[in-house]
Amino acid sequence: MTDRLDSKPHSIFLLRVLDVLSSSVLALVILINIWLFASVNPIVWVDNIADDAYYYLGIARSLATHGLFQFLPPFETNGFQPLWQGILAVDGFIFGTSARSMVIECYGMSAIFVAFFVTLSKRWNGSALAGVLVAILFPGIMLSGMETVMIPAFALLFFATTSWKSRGLLGSLIFLGRLDAISLVVARDVYLFIRRRELDLRHYAIILPVAVAYVVFNFWRFGIFLPVSGLAKSLYMTPLENLITAFQYLIWMFPALVLLAVAFVLKRRGGARPIAFKHGAELTICIMAAIVCALYYGSMSGWPLWEWYSWAPMLITYYALLEVIDIAGTDIGRGRYRRVSGTAIAVTAIIFAAGGFNYTLKTLKMVMQAYFHAPMTASFGRKNLELVDWVRSKRLPQGTMFAMGDRAGSFGYFLGGDYRFLHTEGLVADAAYYNALKKDEGLSYVEQQPITYWVAEREQFLQAADVIGVAEPVQGLSMHKGVYLICFDHNAIAVDQSYPSMYSPTHDQNEQRYVFDMKGRVDCPAPLQAQFATLRAGYGNVRAFSLPLQQEAVGVLHPYIKRYLGF
Repeated sequence: MTDRLDSKPHSIFLLRVLDVLSSSVLALVILINIWLFASVNPIVWVDNIADDAYYYLGIARSLATHGLFQFLPPFETNGFQPLWQGILAVDGFIFGTSARSMVIECYGMSAIFVAFFVTLSKRWNGSALAGVLVAILFPGIMLSGMETVMIPAFALLFFATTSWKSRGLLGSLIFLGRLDAISLVVARDVYLFIRRRELDLRHYAIILPVAVAYVVFNFWRFGIFLPVSGLAKSLYMTPLENLITAFQYLIWMFPALVLLAVAFVLKRRGGARPIAFKHGAELTICIMAAIVCALYYGSMSGWPLWEWYSWAPMLITYYALLEVIDIAGTDIGRGRYRRVSGTAIAVTAIIFAAGGFNYTLKTLKMVMQAYFHAPMTASFGRKNLELVDWVRSKRLPQGTMFAMGDRAGSFGYFLGGDYRFLHTEGLVADAAYYNALKKDEGLSYVEQQPITYWVAEREQFLQAADVIGVAEPVQGLSMHKGVYLICFDHNAIAVDQSYPSMYSPTHDQNEQRYVFDMKGRVDCPAPLQAQFATLRAGYGNVRAFSLPLQQEAVGVLHPYIKRYLGF
């Protein structure tokens, strides 16, 4: 939708040098990560893949080996975005399904999409640098093994194509890549109608049949129309009660707004009239898509936000970077080196403030931990691997069933298919568990399962005398029914994996992480039931009680944004 970057020959040379240098650094960091995945103990790098990515990997392993949509037996699930799940399953079928192999495949496929995005950025918008910078600034989207890595490349292709058939194909890929990303397609159509009175909807002749086929397949195979992961997040929520998350989502645009402000000031100083952004159409479309996503999460979902949701703010940041780079290139071409220096200082300050080198530093830290025995900070991912080692050391029989909610991805994935598993948050559970939660009969459902161990990690539990109460699911902010309480005698703790919380500023408060033996399950005493009922009635109270440090750390400003502000 835009022309390529305009610059004089000597400015083009400098920008090409920056493109090559930045791309080389990113490639080197990616290769180091792949080397680490292939050569060192997973306990070093387990947290470099998003915990939710391990759900994808577990299901991909099951599809590649058994043709079943299972994270672990015995529950079939549709808790995934379909295109990424299919790609990983094919990778597993071709290249192998060992735990280490599939992590490398997942990260390698992410790297391919990152390279594709950077290449398209260079081809269509004249700058690989912008693509590299946003990839490093948003590693949760691009380098954590999540499906969102596909969306930026698809978006650039979608904006560039002029064929309605190509738009239909790319729109379908965008939808199958991440369902909420269809907002990008709709936003483009609305923008063109408002701005240019253009209304060409022929691409929906391809997109709509794909969407209908996906919904029909879900109902035929799983008995529900939409992914159980999304349904679980919207369970029993009060409309608009979670609206604060819409504001939090839009805060992700903070770096883009700063960049646009820099571009505006530089244009103003340069005397440009009118002051128009070169990529104004794409910026407007992405902002419209971001607003739609924000309203969706604020009105239809009852959960907090996670970093990979911010694909639309990332695209806005990308186009804002292009604006600043375009101004710098123009200034160099016209010999305005004073303005260029100011631009360079401003952009550099933003990148540093944004923690753009955090991912690189994290990679170097893993190298130090692997080869120089630097100390490793305790994390739930590392505790998950320690728990897997405990299971194997105990030689628990095949088919032993575990139940765990939040933070269970790496545990279930490395545990492997010889064991059974129920995901108590419902993200990779089956439709029966979702329907039980929907009927407020979650506790009755789990009582019917042959669960041997219940794993729970909280900053604090409900307690009365020697009884510990675990609320499940815990992540729902606006979920006043469906949440249930299961209680254990204190002596039921088979393993205590408590460790210092990353959310504790002084590191003197623990994540209380227990493996409960189900033989020690007891009836919840009346005081605990009354306290639980009070918590469940309020907005976010169950989560705030169970994870107070994490809840306080999030607050109104998402932790990712606090990183930008230097908090």
